[in-house]
Amino acid sequence: MARIFSIDEFNGGLTLSKRKNYAFTCVTFKNGTRTQLKAAEGAKIIYVLSGELDLKVEHNLFRLKAGHWANIPKGKNYGVNVYRSFEPCKFIILTCLQGAIDNHVIYGDVNALPLKRSTASFSLFGQESEVMQAKHIEFREGDTWVDKSKSEAFVYAEKGNLKVNFMYKGFDIPEGSVVFIPGHFKFTVIPESGEATALVVTSPVDMAKTKEYVNWLKDEHGLLWEEGAIEV
Repeated sequence: MARIFSIDEFNGGLTLSKRKNYAFTCVTFKNGTRTQLKAAEGAKIIYVLSGELDLKVEHNLFRLKAGHWANIPKGKNYGVNVYRSFEPCKFIILTCLQGAIDNHVIYGDVNALPLKRSTASFSLFGQESEVMQAKHIEFREGDTWVDKSKSEAFVYAEKGNLKVNFMYKGFDIPEGSVVFIPGHFKFTVIPESGEATALVVTSPVDMAKTKEYVNWLKDEHGLLWEEGAIEV
């Protein structure tokens, strides 16, 4: 059954999917917070909601602001340092415990990625791992998003209120809340009113939409996903 919770309820807590494939956590650090380097226990995506942080992966430093993401390869040492943020830095860490990615950190700004228009505008980040896919979806009035992956999923209401439908039931997801959806079900995401933004995390069981998006970036915008990759 679906589980709905506010990300503010578990600062630093770990929420595991039913099959323990994924972990979703949200962390808020005050200015001056520094963590010790530790080995990533699974392939990770870090996504900044507010503030600014420095992410160190091995000997490489990445400065991430609100809307920025970075991939952290499994087994690589990483740490977070917050010392330039005028507000508490809040960020999400997504972990795939059952898979690994190669030795590349790919990072950027989701708001700078071109949006592909289908049933809703979306950009993909984290797709190079082929073990965990994160979709940043911007809804307009009347938009819906139908996800047919049928894998375990997290849907986070980043902006606005959402309704998530699956198993003939509807679940209201307030802004700032996340719902966990068990596997074997396709689901639909609909904004309650007006515009909204969602983060949808699944396993890329069907890579067709991913490949279509990456080819579109290349053909229409001349962007190669490999650009910006740093081997660590």
